[in-house]
Amino acid sequence: MKQQIKTLCIPRIKQEFTKRFIRSTVDKCGFGQIQSIIERPLRNDKQYKKVVIRLIVDKYSKNGTYLQYNTDNGITLKIAYNDFEYWRLISVDW
Repeated sequence: MKQQIKTLCIPRIKQEFTKRFIRSTVDKCGFGQIQSIIERPLRNDKQYKKVVIRLIVDKYSKNGTYLQYNTDNGITLKIAYNDFEYWRLISVDW
């Protein structure tokens, strides 16, 4: 079977978050296997950056199917990394 690869973006995230923290937080969601994480600074705000994540979706897990369905239908996901703080996760596979 063909693997489904998704490219996701967190458009605004504080500079203080490391790749290791981002990877562990997204891994806890159980969407699939992360291939790469790319960080880019925002042009207008040096305190923030955007993050692009490529992952292989696990289509046999509940969360992988949830990610696949929502990103295919243009629905933004939210990942809570702290009690009341979250990141928006947007699909860039159009």
